[in-house]
Amino acid sequence: MDSDQALNLAYNPRLVVADHQEVMARWRIKSAQARQDSICLLDIPYGLSALEALDIFPAKESYAPTLLFIHGGYWRGSDKSEYSFIGKALQDAGITAVLINYAFVPKVSLPTIIQQIINAIIWVYQHIEEYSGNQDRLFLSGHSAGGYLATKMMMTPWQELLQLNDQNLFQACFTMSGLYDLEPLTRASFIAADLGLTSSQAQSLSVINQSILKNVLSKNVRIYAAIGNDEGQGFHDQQDLLKRHWPDVLVRSFILQNCNHFTIMDELGDKDSLLFQAVLQMIGFTNDRYSIKKIK
Repeated sequence: MDSDQALNLAYNPRLVVADHQEVMARWRIKSAQARQDSICLLDIPYGLSALEALDIFPAKESYAPTLLFIHGGYWRGSDKSEYSFIGKALQDAGITAVLINYAFVPKVSLPTIIQQIINAIIWVYQHIEEYSGNQDRLFLSGHSAGGYLATKMMMTPWQELLQLNDQNLFQACFTMSGLYDLEPLTRASFIAADLGLTSSQAQSLSVINQSILKNVLSKNVRIYAAIGNDEGQGFHDQQDLLKRHWPDVLVRSFILQNCNHFTIMDELGDKDSLLFQAVLQMIGFTNDRYSIKKIK
């Protein structure tokens, strides 16, 4: 096996998970039902292009803790509508959920996508209390390429952008099957051309870039990270890198058994799963199966 084949197997989950299309079809069915069964506001624009939009699943109670979710798809595919079942699960737990869309490479660059996510977050900060959310209790999450974007947002100077007293806009971030070092992707044929980054550009944009890390990560940032046991080796390597480079802020890092790159999303939408319980704990809730109570 040559190096390109090895990289593709390590980082392209569609080569590793034979039934990924069936899993994603299941998401779409569950999400369509979730939108029918819940109060949700869809395709709210935060920017000028059609993909600069978000869906909100407001909690029943006002000023509820608010979790933003950024989907994966290697910055070139997928859609927030496939994850409505996650929005409903969070809503049922007393959390306002926000699912974010963004434009795709190669039509736009990765730095443009990063700016779009920043714009989406600014919109959420300014408007979320109109939708039962709480701008003082914001949490962030992302899957795969969305995990990269979520951790990148933890390095954004929100204090300057929003005139905050504290640099940390988010109380914590939960990243799932994330990408933190982009350099290997510049050598993987399945994504390199669309991503369009040189090795030096990828290193500069990576969240483990030591030249900027110490200047932007506050000590009270909290990061949680999870990965499926049955993922490609590249994603295990990425989580190891996060543990190595962000040891002071990584609160919890774990591997979910019997999960792959796709089925980990099913876990996020299952209120009884270890992953969902960990998200509740991050927010300050615990689920006793029938009721939600604040952890003291």
